[in-house]
Amino acid sequence: ERVVAVSEAVKRELPSHRNTVRIYDTVPVPDKWQIDFPRQDCTLFLYLANYIVGKGQNYALEAIRQVVQINPKVRLIFAGGDMGLNKNKKYRDELQNYVLTHGLAEYVEFRPFVADVEKLIKESNVSLNFSEAESFSMTCAEASYYGRPVIASRCGGPEEVVVHRQTGLLVGNRSIPEMVSAMLEMVENPGLQQSYGKAGRALVSS
Repeated sequence: ERVVAVSEAVKRELPSHRNTVRIYDTVPVPDKWQIDFPRQDCTLFLYLANYIVGKGQNYALEAIRQVVQINPKVRLIFAGGDMGLNKNKKYRDELQNYVLTHGLAEYVEFRPFVADVEKLIKESNVSLNFSEAESFSMTCAEASYYGRPVIASRCGGPEEVVVHRQTGLLVGNRSIPEMVSAMLEMVENPGLQQSYGKAGRALVSS
């Protein structure tokens, strides 16, 4: 009786029909961890995504490489799984080799899949999502719900989750210069991290 799309981006890809509706995903989990906003002497970027080509971790690595040349007081954590697929393991290995080749081991950490992401999000300053295409992006919604700003690419769903310059920053799809600029803006303006995070919490909770 109905075709349900999780975002307007997905709905636009479907034939126009009165029975096609958009219903956003929800973030139904309550807060379990009471963690103050992280200290501001080092900005911790968090990238929650499985290691799949197109999820954008490669863009984040190139961006952080450029960021540390300007401001080394940053760290980047990747957390995700490879889903047991060899092609995903190969992609993760390529990312790790990039870190070693470019001397980024001090700045970048790889973690496995995390089922309970709340603590990890709350221990970070800014959440990243540089996917090439997303139908919705639960990671953006979760980061906002837990009071953290988001930097995301204009790739579909995130454009409906992140309000540019209100709950985070939107950057061009695959645009590393824009990613670098947005990350540096967050690093150099700690007040934005808290104000965007607070606004994101209010938006997703409403």
